[in-house]
Amino acid sequence: MHTNSEEVILILIISTVLILLLVAVVVVALLIQNKRKYKHRQQLSEMQGHFEKTLLQTELKILEETFSAISQNLHDNVGSNISTAMLLLYRDENMKTAEQEENRKEALAMLDKIVDDLKHIARSLNPDYLFKIGLNEAIQQRIVQLTKTKKYELELLLNEIPQQLDRKKQVILFYIFQEAINNIATSI
Repeated sequence: MHTNSEEVILILIISTVLILLLVAVVVVALLIQNKRKYKHRQQLSEMQGHFEKTLLQTELKILEETFSAISQNLHDNVGSNISTAMLLLYRDENMKTAEQEENRKEALAMLDKIVDDLKHIARSLNPDYLFKIGLNEAIQQRIVQLTKTKKYELELLLNEIPQQLDRKKQVILFYIFQEAINNIATSI
């Protein structure tokens, strides 16, 4: 009987050691798993930070280029049109009344165009306007404006932009579109 109880004790000791080994293996496996998860989260966090930094740099570059294009547009188009309108309104004693009236009408037409140009520039800088009419419509309006200049023949095939696209991304897409159009316009 003594050998039976020794066998039972031996089996209990071996079982206890095996259970402890199993528990130790599980604990080590969980620690390794947690370490991998932590490292993975850290990598995701770094990637997210890098992505946000890159996105911010892209936004800043787009804004710089957009403001530069707008500045150029104001200088080239609006400024020169105002100068021309002022010259047309200048009254020379040697001018006939009919010529002065024709110049006045032409100057007023130019001033109307200048006001329209300034409205379009202001709208392109106002994200609330973009959100009010929607990204698709804003792009379509810009195409119509460019077509009216008679300098370009434009055709735009635009798929519907997803409605769930957040506001920030819509603004970035619109600025990218504007910059692409400005780059095309200045290269032609």
